[in-house]
Amino acid sequence: MTKKVKLSLVLVSAIIILIGSVYGYRIYRKSQGVYIETVKGTTGGWGYKIYVKGKLVVNQPRIPALSGNKPFPCEEAAQKTAELVVQKVGKGEIPSVTINEMNEILKKNCK
Repeated sequence: MTKKVKLSLVLVSAIIILIGSVYGYRIYRKSQGVYIETVKGTTGGWGYKIYVKGKLVVNQPRIPALSGNKPFPCEEAAQKTAELVVQKVGKGEIPSVTINEMNEILKKNCK
């Protein structure tokens, strides 16, 4: 076997191990503590899910607080909104999102 072939095999093996590690870590995170997942909607737009100890506790496919039944226009806004909800729960607050908070998240993250 040439050095080039050996090097190629090592690189391919390293990539496979890296991908497996990332996937395994995501599964581990879902089973431990709080895990946020952004979800692409079937009709476009974004939503989010929040898991606690592997159980789905929030499924938010639409923008909260604002009138209408629209999905998030960008993944970043869905992620930031989910993080805000988790942060509020962690502080012992009611996990509702205000219109002002939602407008600020959309303004900062969806350009």
